[in-house]
Amino acid sequence: MIDATLNAEIGRKHLRRLEVFLDVVYALLFIRMIAYLPPAEDLSWIDSPIGLLQVFADHPGELIRIIIGIGLTVIYWNLNNRMLAPLSRTDSRHAVFALVQMFFVCLFVYFAISDPALKGGPSSPALQAFSLAVAGFIGLVGLRYAARAGLVDERVTQGDRDRIRRNTLIEPCTALSNIPVAWIGPLAWTIGWFVIPFGVIWVLKRLR
Repeated sequence: MIDATLNAEIGRKHLRRLEVFLDVVYALLFIRMIAYLPPAEDLSWIDSPIGLLQVFADHPGELIRIIIGIGLTVIYWNLNNRMLAPLSRTDSRHAVFALVQMFFVCLFVYFAISDPALKGGPSSPALQAFSLAVAGFIGLVGLRYAARAGLVDERVTQGDRDRIRRNTLIEPCTALSNIPVAWIGPLAWTIGWFVIPFGVIWVLKRLR
């Protein structure tokens, strides 16, 4: 029978391993997104008066959306950090929540690099937003489970927990709200990632 002290130490080791694993996956996703920047190996830009910047000037729409994809990947990496920060340890169930959350972030990257120019109709941007929304809400469920299972550091107050939950609602609510915007058009959907968060923050403040 494993005593409570040893069990807690095992949980802390598992949390560190989980954090390292998730960081590595996010790093790989980041590199994967970078690889889809416009190609410049053909040197077609060499005679341009603006040089290498011509590559980006020739693909403005794709470039902006790839930057958004990279930005959203970084934002969800930060979201993952905020969700794991209050924990002192993990267990198998919480780890499953974290890994399923990671799976949906990977789905977002898959949809993003499959149609970086958003030429396949509204399904591609809608699926990207849906994947991020599901990832964020699964993370919140995992955080709620962690609090009930006693995995949260004892030094984290109830007020801290409530504030973390409110702050971690911004990303998934933004993604969820941006799903129907995909049917308006790619430009509206792209702008939505910048505009919708302000509305979400305003609503959360009103609810608080």
